[in-house]
Amino acid sequence: MAVGNYTLKSVTWQTLKKRGDGKISVQYLLIGFNLVIIALVLTTCCNKTEVTKTPTQWHGVTLDGNLIHFSKLSGNGLILNIFSHSCAPCLKELPALDILAEEAARYGVSTYLVADGNPIAHGISPPPDGQPDLSKQILKKKLIETRTKFNIKIPIVIMEPSIDLVSKSGFVTALPVTFLFKTGTMQLSELHSGPLSTLTARDEILNEISRLPIHARLTKLSLR
Repeated sequence: MAVGNYTLKSVTWQTLKKRGDGKISVQYLLIGFNLVIIALVLTTCCNKTEVTKTPTQWHGVTLDGNLIHFSKLSGNGLILNIFSHSCAPCLKELPALDILAEEAARYGVSTYLVADGNPIAHGISPPPDGQPDLSKQILKKKLIETRTKFNIKIPIVIMEPSIDLVSKSGFVTALPVTFLFKTGTMQLSELHSGPLSTLTARDEILNEISRLPIHARLTKLSLR
C-alpha cells in the first residue's frame, strides 16, 4: 500500500491475513501511516508550491454540489470509503458498507464514499482538446447513475482533482479501502483494505462486520 510518496511494503492485506489476528501488524501500520502524514505536513510547510496530500487537506464536492472539508466536520469520527463506479469489489461491498454506516452513526461517526477527482483513475479517457471539463462531467454522471442503480444512501464526494488519492504514487493503490479517522485532526484510527464483506444477507453481514477491527474502534472513538 502506498501512502503519499512512501510505500508500506512490509504490511499488506494479504500478509495480515497470513499472520493470524494481525493486531500487532495493524498497530504498526497505523503508526507508520500517521508518521508519514507528519512527514508530508513538514514537506508541505517547507515547500508551499507542492500540492498537499495530507488528510487534513482532503476536500471535495458532493454529487449534490456541496463543498466538503473533511477536517472541518464535527462528530466522534469519520469513515471514508475510497470508491469507484468502475470497481467491482467496491460495488459488491455496498450492502456491508450501508450496515457499517448505520453502526457508525450510533457512535456519532459519519460515513462518506470518496471518489478520486481524476477521471483517469476511473478508466475515463482524457477529454478531447478544447473540452477540459468533459471527462469530469462524465465522471459525475456515472457516479449519479451508480447511486441511483444501487440505491446508495451514503453521500458520495468527488475529491478535488489536484489531490493525488488513487494512483501508483497516491495514498491508495488498490480499491476498495476504508479509513476511520478522528475528526478535526484526521488522525488515522483504523483502516480496512479490501471488501468489508461480500455476503448479501443482513444478519450474516452484521455478524462479519462486528468482528472487524474497524467496527471495534467505533466504540473507542465515541468514548473520547
